[in-house]
Amino acid sequence: MPIINVSVTGRPDAALSATIAREVTELTA
Repeated sequence: MPIINVSVTGRPDAALSATIAREVTELTA
């Protein structure tokens, strides 16, 4: 799973990254 660094609170959010990665995977599936 690709790690997407999303700076919402000023630091990477692992949970949000996982959610986005899953969304992208579903969209490209």
